Amino acid sequence: MKKILLLLLVSFIAKPDYNSVGLSYGNIGGDIDVLSLGYEQVNSKFAVTGVVANLDAGLADVTLTEVMLDYGFGNFNEGSWFVGLEHARASGGGESVSDTFLNVGYKKVSGEGLDWGVSIDSEEQDLTARVTQWLDNGLGVGARVTVFEEDELFEVSLKYKW
Repeated sequence: MKKILLLLLVSFIAKPDYNSVGLSYGNIGGDIDVLSLGYEQVNSKFAVTGVVANLDAGLADVTLTEVMLDYGFGNFNEGSWFVGLEHARASGGGESVSDTFLNVGYKKVSGEGLDWGVSIDSEEQDLTARVTQWLDNGLGVGARVTVFEEDELFEVSLKYKW
């Protein structure tokens, strides 16, 4: 446990290569609209991400919050295999459910040019692929596809980095 806390502390102290905020819109299976706001902090070894999302299924709304910490075995700026820890909480209709699980994958995140990544989680073995094209003015345009057991999430995003 001490090692995990030390890794978290180091990730927040180390100077990030970039920070970004983003707004995303997506759809799950044609029935559920997803609107989310995200924050990301990346350096060569760590990526910390926080997301707050609203899932609108017509008659029901669910609020989803996620916090992710990824550790790169190489250098994220050049591309690296990684392992990540994710905690997600969904709440709606007076009920709340949360879960923590691992992600493994490969990604290149530098905040310049084309960033991309693929990952799979340990819980449901959901496969995620994402890309972001960074422009010269700090804006990024992205897309993400997540394949669930019975559905898919298609999402587009607009990000700003500093």
